[in-house]
Amino acid sequence: MQLDPKALLALQAVLTEGTVTAAAARLHRTQSVVSRQLLGLETRLGFALFHREKQRLIPTEAGIAFFREAERALSALTEIGSIADAVRQGRTLPVRILAPSHVIHGLLPGALNRFAKLEPDCRFILEIRQREYISHWIRNRQYDLGIAPDVEAQDGVVTEPLIQTGTFLVMPADHPLAIQRSVRCDQLGQHRMVALHHGTPMRSVLERALSNTATRPTIWVETGSVLSACHLAIQCGGVALADPFIANLFAKDPKVAVRALTPHIRMAYSLIRATDHPFSTRDEKLVRCILAEASSIIANIGSFASRRNG
Repeated sequence: MQLDPKALLALQAVLTEGTVTAAAARLHRTQSVVSRQLLGLETRLGFALFHREKQRLIPTEAGIAFFREAERALSALTEIGSIADAVRQGRTLPVRILAPSHVIHGLLPGALNRFAKLEPDCRFILEIRQREYISHWIRNRQYDLGIAPDVEAQDGVVTEPLIQTGTFLVMPADHPLAIQRSVRCDQLGQHRMVALHHGTPMRSVLERALSNTATRPTIWVETGSVLSACHLAIQCGGVALADPFIANLFAKDPKVAVRALTPHIRMAYSLIRATDHPFSTRDEKLVRCILAEASSIIANIGSFASRRNG
């Protein structure tokens, strides 16, 4: 079955932007053209991509499942031009990395800066994906390497232990818990928490930490990323659980306190690659830079978290 790439781009734009109007503006097409392309794609596929309710488009389960697979093809299409340019000019192809948002924002910037000193001409493509989808994309060779916590073994990919870290609490500097050097799990029940959604690695860490206590904290807000949880906690007087990479982003902010959670709950991060992806010398250098940056961050945030306010 051959599908119109323009129709796939229209689907991507609508799911990303939320409305046909915004999708049309993004694609520089008229709304009627985008609507016709979606209808034509549904006719070609034989199933509905959207429920249409009062001029709103709500994705169907089939539409979401289809787009998850189609997005890989779209990603490959958008890269073809840059790949061709790199091959023609004799340049090294970019390293394509998938990771959750807290790894992209908190760990990789410093690691890539270290790597740039070793191979200044190397380029990177970074994409944020939820942990449960990373192995799937790596297995299909859409990306070269993945980094994620608590990864389960799957066929078609190799997972190698990379980093083990503790966890921290991020809060406003004037929060009652900030006067302590560390915070016990059983103290969390007295304070509002900003937590990640159920099923995410950080929420699982929180649930493990509380499993041996009678404490059940007040989950005041749930959100989708560690970074947004920390910002909400800081601005609204709550407490958020964070990995050291995101916690370290706030280490120089005098309005923020970071405290270790005790007893310590460890998070294990793995490097993920396809079984048929050869581990190159360049990959080895990159991993060394990631490990060096992770060690530096963990040492820095450990020192910062031990400082008591006041």
